[in-house]
Amino acid sequence: MHLSYTALGDSLTVGIGAVHSPGFVKRYAGMIEQAYKVPLTLHIKAKAGLTSTQLLEMLSRANVRKAIAEADLITITIGGNDLIQTYRYSNHFNTLEDSVQRFTNNMQRILAEIASIKTYSYKPKYTVQLIGLYNPIPNVPYSHYFINQYNNVLRRCTNRIVAYVDIYTKFDQGGHYLLSHDFHPNSRGYQIIAEQAFKKLGLRDQLCG
Repeated sequence: MHLSYTALGDSLTVGIGAVHSPGFVKRYAGMIEQAYKVPLTLHIKAKAGLTSTQLLEMLSRANVRKAIAEADLITITIGGNDLIQTYRYSNHFNTLEDSVQRFTNNMQRILAEIASIKTYSYKPKYTVQLIGLYNPIPNVPYSHYFINQYNNVLRRCTNRIVAYVDIYTKFDQGGHYLLSHDFHPNSRGYQIIAEQAFKKLGLRDQLCG
């Protein structure tokens, strides 16, 4: 038995903020290898600052499609930059509401494209985990509301293949203790993300049975 894990997304998948230590992806991969006692191949396809629109565009690249086709497990971190870019343009409530709808449309298209890639792959069984958003800017107007709106978009994407991983609650409880100086998670924060993802993992029944 051999597992393949493809991590897609933004700076959280890159691991920015975890100085001299791995981000959540490599921690998570290590947890899976240790728990399931199987070798794991890891592919990271990520870029700091990536938005959901850019992730959708990235899915057209041959190397990304190959990594998805081979994957048993896919994690996605996306949405934070969509919201941050909207805030930079305008913090008007209606503009932020429009960004939620764009994010909804993009997530539907991203997951549909992944499903299409997997349909024609030799590994049609797979699990997708959507890593939720935390709030790094709690003092910004409407931030809690719209972080939750984005997380609700991710929750509504769930089905028998796609799972939502809540990190908002843990980061809300942990506050700045889990963040680096630039609002990315620190080493403790990335450990929390890896642990939350592992708790939601259903690979044993689906793929290892």
